[in-house]
Formats: sequence, C-alpha cells, structure tokens
Amino acid sequence: MRTIPIALAAVLLAGCGSDDPPDRGDTATIGLPEPADDASGEPAVATDTDASQPPPERDAAPGTARAAAEVARGYLDQVRTGDAVGALIAWDGDAAAADVAARRFAGLGSFAVDVGEPGPIAVGADERRVSVPFRATVADADADPVLGRVTLSRAGDSDGVARWRIRSVDFGDVRAQAAPPLEATAARYACADGSRIDAAFDNRAGTVTLTQGGQRIGVLAQQRAASGIWYRGDGAELRGKGSDATIRLPGDAPIECSAT
Repeated sequence: MRTIPIALAAVLLAGCGSDDPPDRGDTATIGLPEPADDASGEPAVATDTDASQPPPERDAAPGTARAAAEVARGYLDQVRTGDAVGALIAWDGDAAAADVAARRFAGLGSFAVDVGEPGPIAVGADERRVSVPFRATVADADADPVLGRVTLSRAGDSDGVARWRIRSVDFGDVRAQAAPPLEATAARYACADGSRIDAAFDNRAGTVTLTQGGQRIGVLAQQRAASGIWYRGDGAELRGKGSDATIRLPGDAPIECSAT
C-alpha cells in the first residue's frame, strides 16, 4: 500500500480551498492545440477518474505521445480538483517531486488548465520520455497565466504492460522544448545462437555502439521506427521492442535476442 505524504494531501486540498473553479471548466485546451481523440479530429472528452488508478489513457494506443498527453491531462485535472490520491498515483514513485509540484499548483489557488500537443518521444534502451506543455489560468483576471511542462516516462515498449508515468513537472515557458534527453544507457542481449552482444546507447547523439567479446562491431545510427527502436550502420542493424530485439551483424543473418 502506498503511503501518501501528509504534506502532499494537505497542500492539494488546501490549494483548492472553498472557492469554486473558474467557469472555464475542467482541464481543457483553450489556447494550445489539443491532441485529437481519434481520426475524426474530435477533441478528447474528459471523464471521471477513479482515484485508485492512474489517469486513463482513453482510446489512444498506450505507447503513443497522445496517450501520454491524456495521462498529463488527467493528472492536471486531479491537481486542480484536489484529488491528492489520484495525482500522486500518476507519478513514477517520486513522492518528494510530486509534493513540490503540488505545492506550486496549490499556490495558484483556483485555476483552469489548457493542455497542448505533446512533443516528440525520446527513446532509450529501456525507457521512453515525452513532454506535454500546459497553461494554468488562475481565477484572478489580473494574474498572468502560468506555463509549464509535464514530462512522462514509460518503461519498455510493450503495449498493455507499461503505462506513462509522470517523471517531472517544470514551470516556465517550456512549450517548445522536447523531453529532457535520456542519459546514455546500456543493454546486454542474449541471442538465440548463444552469443552475447553489448549495446551502448548514446541518446544525445542518436547512436548505439555494438560490441561482442570486447570487440567493437560498429556504431549504428538511430532510424525512424513506427514502433520500438531501430538502428543501423557499419553493416549491422538492431531493431527492438521492449526487451526483445533482432540483431544483424555484418555479413550474418538476423538473430533473435533478448535484453538480460
């Protein structure tokens, strides 16, 4: 059972106070583009959220940026309405960071939130990140809107298993910024032919260096993939989704591998 910091719950509830929210309504998209809920281009419709569960990803495919935007939207609405439990569950387990964000939102008093288009997904060996901009408009008409960004992460890439979780909330004009780049990550793959291949991902450079038995195989450049990860170069190729990967070494046929 998760322990909810007393400060977090108290601050969120106190932040909403007894004032009614502005007449502008729930979490909306007034001044920023809104991710479409489906191919028709109709905006997503807010629904009630079960406080015992993270914000729903609705109809968006779980691994997409649009699904991350829906989680961010649900979280912001939970903060706005004082749902301390639901807001905390939306985080990746960092209760201290969640508490800091809650205090900052509580300082706004009564407010409405606009959610914008998510940025591009940053892909690492075992994690994805994406940022969603927001604008909080407070009830005081003389106050300037507060801009910010919710950054979410998702372990692996297995639909229906991992969920987008909130990693950080930043305040300031960060609408044009992408998710903070992941630091370099590494993975070791055990392959069907009994071999072991090490992969060192440099997500800033968009490359992966493959080695086997201490010998460098090559440096592969990141490619645009419809799903998962894809790198190729120096006669080699790596495609992966979650912990599974297909690796082709120079001059060899592709082999199935799994990250250990």
